Amino acid sequence: MRTLSMYLPNNPVRQQTIEALREGLSGIWQQIPEFALTVSEAGLEWESGIVLPVGEKSESLAWTLFQDGMRWIAFSPGVEEEELITFLGLVQRAQALTNEDEDDLRTLLWSADFQFIRYKMAELAGSDAKPIESAPAAESASRLTVEELRELLLGDTADLVRDAQEEAEGDGDGQEDAESGGAGQKAQGGADAQSSPAAPKGVVNLAEYESTLYFLEQTEIDYLKDEVRREYDQNLNKNVLSMLFDILEEQAEVEARTEIISILSDFLPHLLNSGDFHSVAYLISETQIVLGRAEEMLPEHQQLLAGLTITFSRPEAVEQLLEALEVATIEPSIDETEELFVHLAPAVLGTILKWHGRFANGEVRQTLRGVATRMAEESPDAVGVALESPERVVVIEALRLVAKGGLEGVGDQLVGLVGHDDVGIRNALIPALAGAPSSQTMKTLVKLMEDTDPEARTSAVKALAMRRYRGALPVLEGVVLGKELRTRDLTERRAFFEAYGIIAGESGVSKLREILLPKLFWRTVDSDTRACAAMALGHVSSQAARGALQRATKNRDLVVRSAAMRALRQDQK
Repeated sequence: MRTLSMYLPNNPVRQQTIEALREGLSGIWQQIPEFALTVSEAGLEWESGIVLPVGEKSESLAWTLFQDGMRWIAFSPGVEEEELITFLGLVQRAQALTNEDEDDLRTLLWSADFQFIRYKMAELAGSDAKPIESAPAAESASRLTVEELRELLLGDTADLVRDAQEEAEGDGDGQEDAESGGAGQKAQGGADAQSSPAAPKGVVNLAEYESTLYFLEQTEIDYLKDEVRREYDQNLNKNVLSMLFDILEEQAEVEARTEIISILSDFLPHLLNSGDFHSVAYLISETQIVLGRAEEMLPEHQQLLAGLTITFSRPEAVEQLLEALEVATIEPSIDETEELFVHLAPAVLGTILKWHGRFANGEVRQTLRGVATRMAEESPDAVGVALESPERVVVIEALRLVAKGGLEGVGDQLVGLVGHDDVGIRNALIPALAGAPSSQTMKTLVKLMEDTDPEARTSAVKALAMRRYRGALPVLEGVVLGKELRTRDLTERRAFFEAYGIIAGESGVSKLREILLPKLFWRTVDSDTRACAAMALGHVSSQAARGALQRATKNRDLVVRSAAMRALRQDQK
């Protein structure tokens, strides 16, 4: 009874106690057909022996039954399934009744209408009443003793019950001794109780029934913690969106769908402002799915749903979103940012390129770069629009995309930038032209060899050499053999000479040899130009080129001699 009063029905301790009682009753049915007990002031009796003593009256099952007038009770097979728990619950309820309550144990038991429990109340024993008798002894193969019954019913806890009975019997005799013992005996008793050995397996430890804050097993506590953590980690916004989309698909009423779409439209700005990019991405992806499978969707509803993604992909909306990311008013994770930006339309490529270089966060910049690359691959037209942008940073970033990805279909826009006033744009244009090789782009690179900026000219000639574009040979040969190149810096001169050697090949060996080893004494060529010719011959893998370089290694000019030896090593590689 103490277990029932202390623990809730789902508590493991209560459940284990009830299960043990059921198993005990199941063992009794194998010995006797019915379990009948006499209820006395001393406890529950079987064959004139006490099976369950009264003990502490406030928590005693036997005393509660006796006090409310019960004098005899019998249990039949099947009681352990349901009625036993109901019976114990009614007894527990009767213990809590007061004199002001109209019910008592008898009325509670009568209302339960038990099928496997019979009982006899003291006030029912009149002159005309027939007593309820227990099963006759002949029905049992062998009569059980009190000890055997106690062992079947309580199992390993029989010793504990026996001790409680002996303690109850000795209370009267030892009352005075207990009172005269004083505080010293109490302290000693407490120490003995604490130092007592552990109870044998199967014996109930009364300490387990004490009320305590942490009564669960550690595994159970960990399970509860994990469940609470999982509950709090759930994305409630996504759950709400899932329910809204389910209603949108299942409810075909016009008014219902109109209201749901209105809620979704109002919900989108809230999600963006709170930085819940994961839910925004889910909203957009589910909108696209619903548009493809919703039945009997009205055109106006389809237009409203499509407007959600269109509104999200407007340049001004994306710019506000990126601005919020930059000033850190919202701080979503990188995974959430990538998940959201996947749903951006290529039309906002210019906006992405504009904001790419502004972020101090390297991970965000990398994410935007990946988004821009995806958009460029999906829609070259969007790249063409970005190349025509009036904003310098957008044009330069778009040129870098072309240079990296080798995009096709933007040749006209690239050619249109040849005469751009911004030197930085012309320099960024050259790798883009080389990255998207075509007859049109290669001819444009040839024009850029005559650009007014030395860096642009150098980059253009290197790009042509890398592509080995034979169409540049006439212009390149004119520059190399001309006198104007002699006035330019050494880096540019070397780039032009090496490009000539790569593109011209064997056909240019004789002209380069004349510059490296002039025959006429009145024709003077400076040492740097001769060294450039030596480096150019190093790119021609022929016997004639190697012979000229070997002769140059014996030249008295240190610069020419060193350049010839480097060129030979280069040729050997």
